[in-house]
Amino acid sequence: LLLDQLRPPEVSKLPGPVAIVLVNSLASIAKKRSSLYGRVLPVLLALGPNCDVIKGGQVASVVHALKNAFLSLLKSTDPVAVPWRERLVSALRTMNAGDVAEAAVRQVERMIRNAEKDRASHDSRLIKDDKMHGVEGVRKRSTQENGNEPV
Repeated sequence: LLLDQLRPPEVSKLPGPVAIVLVNSLASIAKKRSSLYGRVLPVLLALGPNCDVIKGGQVASVVHALKNAFLSLLKSTDPVAVPWRERLVSALRTMNAGDVAEAAVRQVERMIRNAEKDRASHDSRLIKDDKMHGVEGVRKRSTQENGNEPV
């Protein structure tokens, strides 16, 4: 229902503030439920070049809401968002926000690299801990079996 309101010809009947609320709501839904990216983003991306059909003098505000929505979705580290990055960057470029989009992409890539490094160091610590506990477990079992102190 929300998506249908942002599709032509319905979008031309919307006042600017309603369009802004719809854009923000749909972007929030897509961000929180990444499985809906494929349904929400095509509608938002199609709205970008068609903002001038919205009623009222608030077209600039709708464009601003779209830019913010696109940037927010671009910053997602969810794997579902990856195929949409290029389209989001392209849409932001057409809205004269290409520099901000590129910076957001670099930031996300940095966050992903850092998360991978953290995961790798965490995994290596777990392996060390497992090895240490494995040795202790053998000692405990041999003590219990023999009734003596470990050799």
